[in-house]
Amino acid sequence: NTNFDINITDNKFKALANCTHAQDNGNNLNAEEVLSVLKSKGVNTGIRHDVIKTICENKKSFKNIVLAEAVPPQVGEKARIESYFDINRHRKAHKRDDGSVDFHDLGEVCSAKKGQKLYRKIPPTIGEPGIDVCGNTIPGIPGKDLNIVLGSGTEIDKNDHNLVRASYDGEIMIKKGIIHISRVHKVNGDVDFSTGNIKFNGSVKIRGSVKAGFKVEATGNIEITGNVEDSVVIGDNDIVISGGYMGNGKGLICAGRDVHVKFVENQVIKAKRDIIIH
Repeated sequence: NTNFDINITDNKFKALANCTHAQDNGNNLNAEEVLSVLKSKGVNTGIRHDVIKTICENKKSFKNIVLAEAVPPQVGEKARIESYFDINRHRKAHKRDDGSVDFHDLGEVCSAKKGQKLYRKIPPTIGEPGIDVCGNTIPGIPGKDLNIVLGSGTEIDKNDHNLVRASYDGEIMIKKGIIHISRVHKVNGDVDFSTGNIKFNGSVKIRGSVKAGFKVEATGNIEITGNVEDSVVIGDNDIVISGGYMGNGKGLICAGRDVHVKFVENQVIKAKRDIIIH
C-alpha cells in the first residue's frame, strides 16, 4: 500500500509531498492522482509538473519533496538621494568671447543661497507582489530606506519632509558623507592660478597671499594671513591683512567697514569706516 500526503507550509510558500509504501512493492502514484490531491488542498499556483512526473516514474519513497512553490514577491528599489548641485564639478578657466582663455577666472565656488534646494530623498519603492501556492497575493517588499542626516546650515522643507534646503547662505561642503553649508570659504594657500579668482557669498579666510592679477570678492569678512600684491580685494565687511599690501599701484582694496593691514606701499585702499595700519 502507498501512503501519500501533501502538507502546505504555514506561509503557503510551498506544498511538500511525502510518500511511503510497502517494502519492495514501490509506489503506484500517477500524475492525475497527485494533481487531484493538490487541488483538494487548494494548491493552484507554482505546481512543478516535472517533479510530479519524476516521482511517479521512480516508484520510490520520498519525503518533503516540493511539488508547488510560490511566486516570490520582489524587493523594491532602495531609497536614494537626488542632488540639486554638483560638488564634483571642477572649476575651469573661463573662455572669453574672442576665444581666448582667462586662467584667472575658474568660476564661482560651489555655494548656496538661503532656502535653495540642496537634495531630495527619493523614497524606496514597493516591489512586485508574489503569489502563494493557493493563489493568494503576497505583498511586495519595500526597498531599503535611508535616514536624512542634517548637516550644519541645512534644514528639512516645512511642506516636504523628503526635501532639504540651505538654512543660510554659504559654501556647500561634504564631510563624512553629510552635506553642510559653511559661512566661510577657506583657501589653504595662496590665491593664484591654482585657485583662480575667489567670489563668495559669505566670508573668506586665505592662509597665504593674494598674488598679482587676482581678485577676491566676498559679502562678509576677508582675512588674509600673507601679503596682497597688485590684486583686487573687495569685501562688504572688514578686511584684515596680516602682512602688507605692496606693488606697482595696480591693485585695489575696498571694504564696506574697516581695513586692517601691516603696511602699505604704493597702493590704493578704500574703506567706509577706518583704515588701520599696524
